[in-house]
Amino acid sequence: MPLVSVLVIAGTGRPYLAPALRSLQSQDMGDWEAIVIEACAAPSDTAAVRSQCTAVSDPRVRFFPYDAERGWPPYASRKWNWALKRAAGSLVAFLDDDDMKGPGWLGAMCAPLAGDPNLVVTVSCGDCVDKDGKYVGAAFGEPNLSRASLENGKFITTGQLVVRRALIDSVGGFDEALACAEDYDFCLRIADRPWRFVPAVKCMKRDRVANACYHPDVVEPTQAALRRIIAKQGHPYTCHNCGGGFASPDESFVWFIPPEVDGTGFRNWHYGCAKRIMDRGSLGAAMKFEQHDDRSIWIHDDKGGNNVNMHVDGVPLPSAGGKSDNDRHVYAWAFRYDSALRDGQRIAFNTDDREIIGIAERGGIRVDSARSK
Repeated sequence: MPLVSVLVIAGTGRPYLAPALRSLQSQDMGDWEAIVIEACAAPSDTAAVRSQCTAVSDPRVRFFPYDAERGWPPYASRKWNWALKRAAGSLVAFLDDDDMKGPGWLGAMCAPLAGDPNLVVTVSCGDCVDKDGKYVGAAFGEPNLSRASLENGKFITTGQLVVRRALIDSVGGFDEALACAEDYDFCLRIADRPWRFVPAVKCMKRDRVANACYHPDVVEPTQAALRRIIAKQGHPYTCHNCGGGFASPDESFVWFIPPEVDGTGFRNWHYGCAKRIMDRGSLGAAMKFEQHDDRSIWIHDDKGGNNVNMHVDGVPLPSAGGKSDNDRHVYAWAFRYDSALRDGQRIAFNTDDREIIGIAERGGIRVDSARSK
């Protein structure tokens, strides 16, 4: 019986499944099985999935067609649960058919669980890669599997997790009523259990053009999923633009990620706040850091603020002015910083009602999180 079952869901005939499975074969830990669940709409895609499974020529890779009697369309939540019914491992990992696991990922993620019986989840970081598998940027900041962090918009995907099977069973698996956001809902339900962040090793997410948060084809199911999640959690989520809460799951709201923060975490927005920014024709002012050649650091946002300040690694920076356009809801503040930023430095911008955190990375500053106070 394998120690860990890696669940893989395949829904198209894209040529990425074989590289995903080979990333498992290249791990330094061999005590795994891969449960591949196929739910393709076209027979040609089904044949492509089967051929890629066969191409890796590994008896640890097991292929199963999705049972349409479980419900159609085959939501990811239904496919994960279908795969779980066939999994034999006491630990469970997850792999989308266009993603990969970095070298040593599986062993590093399972080792803490093997050494500490009280630990139930390990979480990793992730990188984004392009269609050719080349690095294009960090996909996630340092994860935090706490309810407070998740409710504040910090998102964790299933691909970052290794979870004890007993924990998954205890929370009832995935919510099959959710057409999307099943991973967010699952993380909320396992939040605040004993977990550990495993640094250095990473999963690799394929950089997708169509993100489920803002692609027009999935706005309605995303909204429906959010309403169900908020109703189940009974928690008044906060809009990351205006700071107002969602008093009930029937309020108009969206998940919205400006390009500058894509991959760092889902943001909860009132519909009017998101629409105002989209109607402006540019998302460039929404939560964006810049370091200019004159060694000043700028922060752009679509909301004004009082008592603004900025710190780099805890050191306060002197103000260097700013600009605002109340009609267009465009605001920016500058702070003097006379050195080039180094990768990993933490930039904290605060007003009297919110905090935005940036991380210096590859010559730029990535927005890592935002929260209302």
